[in-house]
Amino acid sequence: MSFYILWLKRVLFSAKTVFQFSSLFSLFGLILAVASLTVAVLVVNGFSSGLEKTIVDKQGHLRIQSEADVLKEDLLELTEDYEDFFEQKVFFLFFEALLIKDQLFKGVFFEAIEDEKLKLFSFFKNRMLEGNLDFSSPSIILGSELAKELRLSSGSKASIVISQAENFLRKQAQFKVAGIIDFGRYEFNSFFAVMPLSSSKFLGFDKVSGMSLWLKDKKKVDVLKKELSQILPPYYSVQSWRDVDKAFFEIIESDKKIIFLVLFILIISAGFNVSSALFIQVFKRAKEINILKAMGLKKTAVRNLFLLNGFILGIFGSFFGLILGLLVFALLIFLQSQWDFIPAQSYQINEIAWAWSFSDILQIFLISLFVIVLSSVFPAIRAYKMNVKRGLSYD
Repeated sequence: MSFYILWLKRVLFSAKTVFQFSSLFSLFGLILAVASLTVAVLVVNGFSSGLEKTIVDKQGHLRIQSEADVLKEDLLELTEDYEDFFEQKVFFLFFEALLIKDQLFKGVFFEAIEDEKLKLFSFFKNRMLEGNLDFSSPSIILGSELAKELRLSSGSKASIVISQAENFLRKQAQFKVAGIIDFGRYEFNSFFAVMPLSSSKFLGFDKVSGMSLWLKDKKKVDVLKKELSQILPPYYSVQSWRDVDKAFFEIIESDKKIIFLVLFILIISAGFNVSSALFIQVFKRAKEINILKAMGLKKTAVRNLFLLNGFILGIFGSFFGLILGLLVFALLIFLQSQWDFIPAQSYQINEIAWAWSFSDILQIFLISLFVIVLSSVFPAIRAYKMNVKRGLSYD
């Protein structure tokens, strides 16, 4: 045991060993590799969570929509057996129309929501860029990019023109822009507008298109979607939040795996650096190792000490790499919130959510630690097999 303690003090923890350039360089490389992988995984998770939050906040976990407009009472009757699963339900009317301001016009998707529910929606309250939820006159709320394109602001007037399919007649009415909103997604900001259900009556609507549902337990989305699809008449469709952009979510998941594999190569490279640093230690300390062996230190103790050295490097590198990754990710979120560091036009959302999974963080930590410990096996074996007589002749 005294030999073991002597070795720890002299070889493993001496300033000459720990702070030599090769060890610090390999440790720094490991920290950067783990940080890069951490940032990449967190950005993908934040991107996915931000997209999910935007969709769910706007239209719920589930959305029931009819091919033709229906009465509220009919929808309530069809879903009354599932009331216990719903945290909130909101009726909506969905239609396409032409929005006109002077010589400017654009085709827009409109969604009319119950007046009181619209006023209580924290989603709309928190995301209003200008204006308010005053619906004393026929009003609309526009996405930020749409308002910019048509040069509209809070208090402006604009006309909505719809075509009535049953008689091919055109219906037009003027509305006040009650406010401008950031939906949190570039596509929504460019093509969507919202109005209170009472304002839709000025365009001749007196029914609803469907109902948005927020669930008490979002894990039951798929189960409820399946059951509701079976009990509802065939002219109803049931859509979950994931169905809104299913292909895009699948791309995000596949990209996460690809990015993880690519950046994992950096950790493997860091493992080679650690292995090289430990090999250097083996040869630099060859005489001391073999003196201790000659004095009775077991070969297994020598091997275990180098494995322990690699383990310590792995612990420090993985831990500080995760910390650095979290700090860089926090910086990215700040840059995005202040200056749109990641362009919304390219990535569809305006913000990245602070979303990290403990399982992902633990996975990165354990994988990087495993790679570094594995990298220290070969130097440890070299020290284990070192011949005492030849080793004593090393300078």
